[in-house]
Amino acid sequence: MRAIKRCKRHKSPGPDRLVPGLGFRIRDRTLPKTFLHAHIQALPKVASPRNGLDFRPIAMLDSDYKVYARVWSSRFRFLLPKLIGDEQTGFVPGRSIHDTIDVMDLLLASISASGHVDACAVSLDFSKAYDTTFRPFMVHTLEWMGFPPIVVGALRRMHEKTTACFIVNQQLAAPFQVTRGIRQGCPLAPLLFILTVEVLHRHIDAGNGHGGLMVRTANDESRPLRSASYVDDTTFFCRDQGDPSASKQLLQKFGKASGLKVNNAKTTIIPLHPQAVHEDPDFTVLAAGCTTRHLGIQRSVDKEWQRSENAIQAKLGIAVSRTTVPIQRIRLVQHIAIPKILYIARHIWPTKTQLQRMQKLLQVFIWTGTFDSSRKSRGWVASPVAEHPLSNMGLMSPMSRNVSKRWQLSWFNGCISSDSKPYRLRRNASHGCQVVWSLALQRTSDTRTACGRQDGS
Repeated sequence: MRAIKRCKRHKSPGPDRLVPGLGFRIRDRTLPKTFLHAHIQALPKVASPRNGLDFRPIAMLDSDYKVYARVWSSRFRFLLPKLIGDEQTGFVPGRSIHDTIDVMDLLLASISASGHVDACAVSLDFSKAYDTTFRPFMVHTLEWMGFPPIVVGALRRMHEKTTACFIVNQQLAAPFQVTRGIRQGCPLAPLLFILTVEVLHRHIDAGNGHGGLMVRTANDESRPLRSASYVDDTTFFCRDQGDPSASKQLLQKFGKASGLKVNNAKTTIIPLHPQAVHEDPDFTVLAAGCTTRHLGIQRSVDKEWQRSENAIQAKLGIAVSRTTVPIQRIRLVQHIAIPKILYIARHIWPTKTQLQRMQKLLQVFIWTGTFDSSRKSRGWVASPVAEHPLSNMGLMSPMSRNVSKRWQLSWFNGCISSDSKPYRLRRNASHGCQVVWSLALQRTSDTRTACGRQDGS
């Protein structure tokens, strides 16, 4: 700021055509008008969109605005572990999406041995979560959590008098004013959303909604587990059939205050006990023997790996038209196929047949550019040589005889203990692949009230 003060406001610009006025605006706590305008590109969420709800609006913001927002994001990101409860794992340093999935997996595996016959999980679906959030509620939440006035004021100005225009047929439509919602495409968007949703989790944790399921902590203490969330994917854990009704009342109050309303048609009640029978007039109840997806994971080994194979073929098939040589297709496999395979293998280990089929599929794609398994897929470079980096005359091929070891390592990493995670898993050697779970609630009274502190915020 001292350097900005020493600059003269109206000096002629250099080759970059930028004048010092931008710095003075930020110093004076006023933002350029370009910061408040965005172009919106609607991306289809389904293969054949039929109405406007089948599109995801992405706000394309100025690069200088993103730099400014990234500065604020990096400054208070380190406070999130103290402000956000263990129920939320998205965009919080030290937490992972796998923590939320592990909780669901282990509850499904252990609830059948308990006496909670009516136990269920309610998978919520917020309708247009980012686009419907009330901005005044978001600002009040930041004030309630103890953010300094200079921070709250900066974030409020970034969401005041914003305008946008849609890109339709490569042309800009007429601009319109945006009065609600968090700007998708902004580096601050996920952080502001999880801070807003934290209000809901605080009410649930206080027992205002439902009782939750009792779990054992690392200290062999019984604690209620009421919810788990990854950004806008929220799951409630209910002990009795009357708990979902109590949760509905809380969700309605929260929706009126925050603008986040639950889509009843897409909200699913998942019975956790095989003998459970649930009925609900509003939410969809998962029938016995059926499966559902949770954070990209299908609750069935065969269905999930078949679906992932189809998804990989679809994504690689779109990009293969831009490739001509195997080294380009290797890059596609590295950036599209391998991350998805490792993500699924972290929770659902494939059978030997599925593993060999996936290896064969990718090997054929790399060397032939097709998915025809009947074609000979033997490469013109031996696998041990192809996996070497380019500097060693290799191709950096991810497909080799040792690729399954990498997948095994990904799965094993999810089974070893990690004291830094709120949900810790331990590998039990006497039971092979059996996973023993415990909930390590590390939240103390100080961290629970950290949101009210003015000094450290």
